[in-house]
Amino acid sequence: MSEHAMSDRFPLQFEWDYWLIILSVIVAFIAAFIALETAGKVSSSDRRGLIFWRIAGGTTMGIGIWSMHFIGMLAMKFPVLIVYDVKKTSLSLVLAVISSILSLNLAVSGDVLTKLKLVGSSFLLGGGVVVMHYLGMAATMIYPEISWNLWMVALSIFIAIASSAVAMWLTFYLRIETENVIFYRMAAATIMGGAIAAMHYTGMGAAHFHQVVVPVQHGISIAGLSVWVTTTTLLILGGMLFVSMLDAQRKALKSNILLKEMNESLERCALYDSLTELPNRDFFDRKLKEAIQLAETTGKKFSLMYMDLDGFKLINDAWGHHVGDFLLKEVAKRFKSEMNDDLIVARLGGDEFVLFYNEDSLIKVKRLAEKLTGLIRMPFKYKEYMLRVSLSTGISVYPEHGKNAHELKFTADCAMYSVKEQGRDGWMIYDEKHHNSEHSQPVLLQELTHALDKGQLEVWYQPQVDALNGKIVAFEALLRWAHPRRGVMPPDTFMRLAEKTALILSIGRWVLDESCKKLNEWNSQNSSELKLSINLSELQFYNFQLIEDIKKALYKHNISPNRLTFEINSSAVLKDITRSSCILKKLNALQVNISLNDYGNCISDILHLQNIPVSELKLNRDFVRSEWIKENHAEMLNTFITIGKQMNMTIAAEGIETEEQRVLFSQLGCNVLQGHYFAKALHSSEIDLLFMRETSVKMLNTA
Repeated sequence: MSEHAMSDRFPLQFEWDYWLIILSVIVAFIAAFIALETAGKVSSSDRRGLIFWRIAGGTTMGIGIWSMHFIGMLAMKFPVLIVYDVKKTSLSLVLAVISSILSLNLAVSGDVLTKLKLVGSSFLLGGGVVVMHYLGMAATMIYPEISWNLWMVALSIFIAIASSAVAMWLTFYLRIETENVIFYRMAAATIMGGAIAAMHYTGMGAAHFHQVVVPVQHGISIAGLSVWVTTTTLLILGGMLFVSMLDAQRKALKSNILLKEMNESLERCALYDSLTELPNRDFFDRKLKEAIQLAETTGKKFSLMYMDLDGFKLINDAWGHHVGDFLLKEVAKRFKSEMNDDLIVARLGGDEFVLFYNEDSLIKVKRLAEKLTGLIRMPFKYKEYMLRVSLSTGISVYPEHGKNAHELKFTADCAMYSVKEQGRDGWMIYDEKHHNSEHSQPVLLQELTHALDKGQLEVWYQPQVDALNGKIVAFEALLRWAHPRRGVMPPDTFMRLAEKTALILSIGRWVLDESCKKLNEWNSQNSSELKLSINLSELQFYNFQLIEDIKKALYKHNISPNRLTFEINSSAVLKDITRSSCILKKLNALQVNISLNDYGNCISDILHLQNIPVSELKLNRDFVRSEWIKENHAEMLNTFITIGKQMNMTIAAEGIETEEQRVLFSQLGCNVLQGHYFAKALHSSEIDLLFMRETSVKMLNTA
C-alpha cells in the first residue's frame, strides 16, 4: 500500500486548544474595533492626519486579521511538529495589510457610500482575507499536501465577501463621532469579529490533513510562530489602541479649548457690540445695576453720561453706511483710549453711546466731558477726505438725578437733548428745567406713547391741484398732534421719535385707517373721483404686515385701490433696491399708486429709476426754491422731469409758495402741484367747505 493511500485511509488526528480559539476571536474583535475607530479618525482629521490614519488604520486591521488567522491555526494541536514556510507566511501578512488599506480607504472616501464603492471594498477586503487564509494554510510544510473540501471552501469565500460587505457598511456609517458611537462600534465590532472568525474556521474545516506527515526542517516552528504572532499582535494592536487613545485625548482637549473659546465668543457677542467692540446695552445695564447696589451699601456716588453724535446721520446718508460704520469704529477707538477700571463706555445703538464714570467729583466729571467733546470734535480721516462730527453729552449723578438705572438714563438723556437744542457740540449736567422743558425729547416720547389712545393725534389734509387748471385732484394726509398744552404740533417735532421706536407702526396703521375712512365719506358726498396720498416711513415700508394692513383698510372702507397713493421717500427705497423692488411689485399688484417722494436727492436716483416700479415722482423740495434754480440752473431739474415723463410717470412738485414757482413748474411739465400758494394743510372739518365752493386756485387762496 502506498504512502498516499495510507494517509487517505488514516487521516491525521488533532485537537483544538479552546483558549487559543477564544483568543483568536478576541483578536478579530479588536481588529474590527480598530477599523471602526480608524474610520472615525479619517473622517475627522486634517490632511496630514488623514494620510496617517488611512495607512496606519488599514495596516493595523490587516495585521489583526492575519494574527487572528494564525492564532486559530496554532489552536490546532497536531501529534507531530508542524513548521511554516517563511516566505508564504510573510506574503500572507503583506496581502492582508494591502487589502485592508485599500478597502478601508475606498469605503470611507467621500460623503456617500455608493453601491459601487460597497461592492468594490467588499471584494477587496474579502478577497484579501481569502487569499491570506489559504496562502497561510499552504505555508504549512507537510507532505502529502492538504486536500480541500471545495464546497466548504466556496462557503468560506462567500462568508468572507458577505462579512466584508457588512464590515464596510458599518465602517462607513459609524465613522461620524456621536454621543453613543463607542457603544455602537463595540456592538458592530462584535458582529464583524464573529464574521471573520466564522470565515476562518469554515476555511479550517475545509482542510483535510493526512496521516503521513513529513515535516520540513528549514521553516519556522510552531513555537517560533507563536512568539512572532503573539509579540506582533500585542505590539501592533496595543500600540494602535494607545495612539488612538492619545488622539482621542488630544481631540477632547482641543474640543474643550474650542468650546471654551466658543463660549467666550458667544458671551462676547451677547455683551459686546459687534461693530465697535464696545460693551453693549446689556453689558452696561449689568454694570450699572451692580454700581447702584454697591452705592446703596457704601454711599459712594457715580456719574452717567448719555452721548449722541451730531451730524452723523448726514454723513451716513450722504456717504453710505460703510462710511458711517467706519466713523463709528473710529469714534469707539477714541472712547476706548479713555477707558479704565472706573470708566466704561457702551454703544446703545446707532450713534448713541453711554458712559459710566465711578467718580462723584463734578470737577473731574466736567473735565472728562470736556475732554471727550474735544476728542470727537477732531476730524476723522477717511481716505483723502476729512469727516467731522461733534458730541452732545448729558450728565446725571447718582443719587441726585436718579435712584435707579431708568431714572439716571432718563435724566441724562434730557440733559443731552437740551445740549442739542442749544447748538450741540457740548455737555450739560441735568437740571430740573430740562425735565420740564417743552422740547424735552424723552418727555415727548413718553407723552407720544399715550397720544394715540387719548385721541390726540389727527390727520390733516393738504390739497394737490392739477397744474393746468388748478382743480383739486387729490389730498395728502399729514399727521398732526393736538397736544393739550403745546397746541397743534407738526410731524417734524415728534415723528423722529416715533420712527426710532415701534410707535410709527401703530401710528401708521391708524393714519391709514383714518384716511381711508375720510376718503370714503368725501366720495359719498361728492361725485368727483378724488385721490388720497399717504406717507409711509421707512420702518412701515419694510414691515412685513404692510400689504395686509392696506388690504384690510381697502376692504373695510370700500375704497378702490387706484384712489390711494403711497408716498415713499427715495432714500428708503434705494437703501435696499432688491428688497424694495419686491415690496413695490406687491403694492402694484394691489393696484394702488406709488409715489417716489423727495425724488432727485442725488444723481443715483436716475440710475435706479428703471428698477423701481413707481407711478409718480415727487420732486425734492430744494428744486422748488428759486435760489436753487438760479444757482444750479434749470438743466438738471429739466433732466429729472424729462426722464420721469419718458417713463410715463406723473410728476409732482410740493412747496409751491409763489406765482413764479407755479408758472415755472407748470411750464416744465409738472402734472400736480402742492404748497401754501394753494392751501395749507387743513383740518378735516375745513375740507367740507372746499367741496361746497368752486375748488380753483383763487378760491383755495381765500379759504
